[in-house]
Amino acid sequence: MKIIIFMVVLLMGLGSCQKEKTPSQQAQQETIPRLPIENSTVAMIEYMVLPKFGKPNTTMYYFHVYDPAGILAISVKLYEKSTGMLTYLPMTRLGNYWTLSTMISTNGWFDWRYVYSINKNNISGIAYVLCNTNNNFSPIGVSSLTWPFGADGSTFINRQGWIGAMEEGGCGSGWNEGGHHYYSCGADDSYAEDWNKICSTPYADDGTVVRSPLDGKVVRVFFDSPSYHNGGYGNAIDIQQESCDGILYVFRIAHLKYAPLLSLGDYVRAGSTPIGHIGMSGGTSTAPHAHCALYHVTNGCNAKSKFLFTAP
Repeated sequence: MKIIIFMVVLLMGLGSCQKEKTPSQQAQQETIPRLPIENSTVAMIEYMVLPKFGKPNTTMYYFHVYDPAGILAISVKLYEKSTGMLTYLPMTRLGNYWTLSTMISTNGWFDWRYVYSINKNNISGIAYVLCNTNNNFSPIGVSSLTWPFGADGSTFINRQGWIGAMEEGGCGSGWNEGGHHYYSCGADDSYAEDWNKICSTPYADDGTVVRSPLDGKVVRVFFDSPSYHNGGYGNAIDIQQESCDGILYVFRIAHLKYAPLLSLGDYVRAGSTPIGHIGMSGGTSTAPHAHCALYHVTNGCNAKSKFLFTAP
């Protein structure tokens, strides 16, 4: 298990996920209290982290607690959901506030709370969510996802023969390849993509580990049999991540050789957590491959989103 490293820096302004907050937005945020602390002789007010979503080694997160008394030092407790790693980050006293400005070096899906530094007792009534991700989501353009396949440990550059259907020399079918055109509210394969090893050796990837392309949560693990419109997804898994703009995205990998390695509700890290093995389950596959699709969830219906894989 890797040790999560954090850089702590004093903050002069608020960070943001995609753009800086305007002064009016910042002032509005300052007026929103979070859970006044019970059993305190002096009012203590928590504030949500700004922003909620960001990128490793790029986004500056800002935590602050209003505490005029300032008797007991306060820290931020981060819990990385996929690994169970706990990290405590001391806050700095500034006027009537405890503050913390920090970047996070690793991607992941975190729960966080304010705690007293001396005994680590929770101040927050509930745990809040923070996501630090390499992925870029776009419901109208092309989303960029961390390379999820394994061969040598996961980088796109060192993918050792993996070729997507969109690429020259790719085999299978996918976006702009004349295949995967079935569409309904729950299933749109127009922008799905198959990934194989070099086409002359189609079984070279049989059993290869697939890693999660999203930092998020497993929302479905299933086996899909052939039906009237397709050969069935076979062994498949859906992983969900929320983007900066609040849209939910679900990534599906299908035709796995065995049942997925994860269970409903498990949390995963992009480019790291193994989720299954390449196979050809489902009924109509002619060779082992990874059938990949990205959905964005709008109005109760799954719409397919174009996507590309990039290096983590």
